[in-house]
Amino acid sequence: MASSSYDETRRSSDPPKELSGRVCAVCSDRANGYNFGVLSCESCKAFFRRNAMKQSEIKCPFSNACQITSISRKFCQACRLSKCFAVGMNSDWLHEQKIRGNPIKRKTKIEDEKKEKEDDEQVSVSKVFLQKLMKQANEKQTSCICNCQCGFYPSGTRLMAYVSTTPSFSNSPISVVATSPISPSVNYLSPYTNPYSPSWNYQTFRPQIQSTYEPSAFHTIESNRRNGIDKYRNVLSADEIALLEELHILNVPLNAPLEQNYNQESLSDVFQIVVEALRRIISMAAQLKSFRELDIEDRKQLLKSGFCELLIVRGIMAYNKTNNSWNHHFANNKMEVKIEILKQDPASLEHYEMHKKLLESFSDEIRNNENIMLTLNAIVIFHPHVSHLKDSSKVHAAQARYFALLLKILRYEFTKEKADRAYKSLLDVVIDLHRVNQTMLHIFYGFDPSQLDPLVRELCNFE
Repeated sequence: MASSSYDETRRSSDPPKELSGRVCAVCSDRANGYNFGVLSCESCKAFFRRNAMKQSEIKCPFSNACQITSISRKFCQACRLSKCFAVGMNSDWLHEQKIRGNPIKRKTKIEDEKKEKEDDEQVSVSKVFLQKLMKQANEKQTSCICNCQCGFYPSGTRLMAYVSTTPSFSNSPISVVATSPISPSVNYLSPYTNPYSPSWNYQTFRPQIQSTYEPSAFHTIESNRRNGIDKYRNVLSADEIALLEELHILNVPLNAPLEQNYNQESLSDVFQIVVEALRRIISMAAQLKSFRELDIEDRKQLLKSGFCELLIVRGIMAYNKTNNSWNHHFANNKMEVKIEILKQDPASLEHYEMHKKLLESFSDEIRNNENIMLTLNAIVIFHPHVSHLKDSSKVHAAQARYFALLLKILRYEFTKEKADRAYKSLLDVVIDLHRVNQTMLHIFYGFDPSQLDPLVRELCNFE
């Protein structure tokens, strides 16, 4: 009986069987065996040996509720020691080891403490800061949150690193525009310095940043424009807000005054205005993030096939239905170009009729809503049915994003029924644009190619 009682007592002091694998009960690291009565890792074993008698001396700098893991165990000694005791580590075993004075265990202690010293260098940080770091590490940013800190840009400037795309080895104007790095949209050199004049050199031009920009370039949205975007935050996703912000940012140079004065009665002078506008529009389209993600050859094809449609949409935004004219601004004055000027060339009569009909089909509440019109601009850029595209599905996906954005904006601005009617009407406009595009191309083809701007010659495939 005595022997049996002894055996039961002996068995009760043996470590329990491992049911869930060799995992440290303190920090969940890989355990190496039972230490002080608990399955634990080498690090927690050494930690307990060194600190078991210091429980009253070690204080938690936070709220005595730190979570102890293999990563966080070094941040709070007090909570780690408390957990050691909570899972069943017994300091009596440590006392017995000291009494025995086993030389082998002394050697083990030295090795354990050496490992612990290497593993547990003390890092003193506040709990709030630690939680913030852990949250930031797990967050996936939807947009750039970097701000200029050196003072080079105005305070609060949000920045974006430029990632180089496949270089273009062509020196043609459209190649340089379509593949050039993202550049700021406004105040290139000065408020009235126009980089789009016929003498502008595409290959040497490098904009000088003078204002803030986010996130595709480096120009902040004016406060009134910002308010016009912020009102959609409850109906648009973060990605859709970013798309709309990008369109507003890249639209800034298109609204900049023309540098050179032109004769509004001269068809050739009006054509020069068209060429200036075309350069700005191509530059704007080429800097859209979704556009730059396309294959270089696809970018060229989209610009060549859609440049007239983009001109027409921009013309709709500048059109005044009251006096049937396009309004243009110079540095010190403005001019009105009557649509009747298209009648000067008999070959332009068909285009005149179709163009005027399209202009008059736009209501003022649609035409004057910049959010709607800029989104329509983007839809026109990404035309997936253009011939010879390498990846039309990617173009289609980009256009679909802008169509979805357009519908949400319309449903915010109008009742659902009116928004759906406007949406259908704009879908019809996209189709009509393809027809007007053909008649406008005939006007370009009527000019002597040698007298045309190099960019226009390439867009029209004269070269």
